[in-house]
Amino acid sequence: MAAVPSASQAKRVLCVPVLLAVCLSVCLPPRTASADPARYWPSQSWGQKDERGDPNGPIRAFQFLLRARGYKVAPDGVYGRATERAVRQFQAAHHLIASGEANKPTWEALVVPLKAGGSGDAVKAAQIRLRAAGFAVPVDGRFGPPMQAAVRRFQAQTDHTSDGVIGPYTWSELIERSEGDGDD
Repeated sequence: MAAVPSASQAKRVLCVPVLLAVCLSVCLPPRTASADPARYWPSQSWGQKDERGDPNGPIRAFQFLLRARGYKVAPDGVYGRATERAVRQFQAAHHLIASGEANKPTWEALVVPLKAGGSGDAVKAAQIRLRAAGFAVPVDGRFGPPMQAAVRRFQAQTDHTSDGVIGPYTWSELIERSEGDGDD
């Protein structure tokens, strides 16, 4: 026959899980968006600029992505106070650490899937990065047949499924790519 625990034993048994939960909540870092270690995302912060005023740079692409999410920033390629403020707001809204830095978890939460027929500022972000990779696409915010063909060629070059859809892996490759990798 099992013995019935005393009141003090019962308190100790209940305290262990509570103490463990408190310790874990204090010791573990805050929750962030899942960031696949295989994907590259640059870390950007206040005061940085795209190289030599590059109109197809990653900071400008990041600003277009912020605009696509409703944040009012100028896509000028300069990571100024307005961009930092928008990033902090975006991070807080997505339960990320509100550092104001465009870090890996922020990029992962910010990029949106794009496919043929899409339009807007997120498409412009992809278009300028395709141009930076050497593809001759207009920066008009429309994901039409010329852009879809360029995306497929880009994906083939980067050993990704050539489906013409810009998902997280294609975004990561687009952001990482440098001038002259494409077909211009």
